Amino acid sequence: MPQPQQNPLTIHVYFVVLEGSLGLDLIGPAEALRIANRVLQAQAHIQAHHEDPLFKVHYVGFAESATLSTGLIVSQIQPMPDPKNLLLMPSMAWIVILGQEGSEPLNPNLPHHKQLIAWLTDLPIKKHQLEIITVCAGSLFLGYAGLLSNRKVTTHHLDLDELALIAPDCQLQQDCVFVEDGAIASSAGVTTGIDLMVHKIAQVCGEIVASEVAQWLVMPQRRTAKHSQFSELLTHRSHLHPAVHRVQAAITLEPKAAWSMQSLADLAHTSPRHLTRLFKQNTDISVMQYVNLVRLSLAKSALSTGLSVTKAADIAGFSSDVQLRRAWHIFNESGTPSSYYRAAPSQHANSKDNQ
Repeated sequence: MPQPQQNPLTIHVYFVVLEGSLGLDLIGPAEALRIANRVLQAQAHIQAHHEDPLFKVHYVGFAESATLSTGLIVSQIQPMPDPKNLLLMPSMAWIVILGQEGSEPLNPNLPHHKQLIAWLTDLPIKKHQLEIITVCAGSLFLGYAGLLSNRKVTTHHLDLDELALIAPDCQLQQDCVFVEDGAIASSAGVTTGIDLMVHKIAQVCGEIVASEVAQWLVMPQRRTAKHSQFSELLTHRSHLHPAVHRVQAAITLEPKAAWSMQSLADLAHTSPRHLTRLFKQNTDISVMQYVNLVRLSLAKSALSTGLSVTKAADIAGFSSDVQLRRAWHIFNESGTPSSYYRAAPSQHANSKDNQ
């Protein structure tokens, strides 16, 4: 079993790999974590704190190897960690339960399925400490383990009826991409596992890092827990021009920088005039409009957490709250920044049950 790390910043992510686990359920979220580590390293966040990556991935199971749904054989699978040891770790741990191939109902009596259900039953989950993430039909295992009572949960649309029978007292969500309820987050299946993992990355690292991960994964559409929608930080990034992407990435990573056309053109290795033309051709907006759009998105995120208009403007890179209000009007946002702030939940509100 992997030994607990001393650095409290490390998040250990345990992918439970069984015979027949869906390949994309495993590879997609794991790639999102790998790319998140690369983005963080590029920002020098990792070097500033410790040498290890923020997300440390482990592949665990009840056998040393397993054949995925695609026929790919995963070897050197580590033993399942002791739940008690997970609680002793100085940092957070995520357990990722994958879906299984086949159209038949999940058989809870298969040896490895039975072992997993028993292991989950004894898992002392706790929000921000020991959390579970399910992809596709992985939520069925949680149902058999009795972890879904009165919890909001979703699964693949073909498995909704089965989950309702397994866990009749769960709050089944049939029309969402993913849902979180306390220490359990579940996704509808396959590609939505990537959406959920990017969402979890955003919770830990912030929207800027998450948007860069999504861009690396070529996710022009960032789906949320409620419905499919375009992330504002991904707006105007569905093109394939590398120089323009390079400029957009720089703006997103450092929204507070005093960007000029010359400094951005230097990043694109072109002239300001040519960058102006390239940017408009590929994004349909100007470079400086994009700068303000990124800042506006970050300001809205800050306002939604209950920060004041002045503080949100400063965090996002606006020189003043007046400049934020001007951008708010230019981009036709409804209401005002002040009304957006007043509608935000209080930072001091009582938190939900952490389990």
